[in-house]
Amino acid sequence: MGKYTLEELYNQVTEAITSLDFEQIWEGFKPLKFALYDDQKCYFNGEYIEKTADFCANTAIEFQGETIAIWNVVEELKPSILA
Repeated sequence: MGKYTLEELYNQVTEAITSLDFEQIWEGFKPLKFALYDDQKCYFNGEYIEKTADFCANTAIEFQGETIAIWNVVEELKPSILA
């Protein structure tokens, strides 16, 4: 995956998202919860979770009753790109 663990990358993306003014981008725009995953692991909402078949591609899915963004981290990406 690169130089970051999923947890480290997740925390850096969260920090980048927190620094954005979503209202300035688009009125009413708010960030979604998100998960990062690779071939073996999935990190969501501050913890590693079981990776299910729903985690496929880079998209948004319904997960635990809400829409979340998911990103398959197969190469090293800057946190700002994911944010």
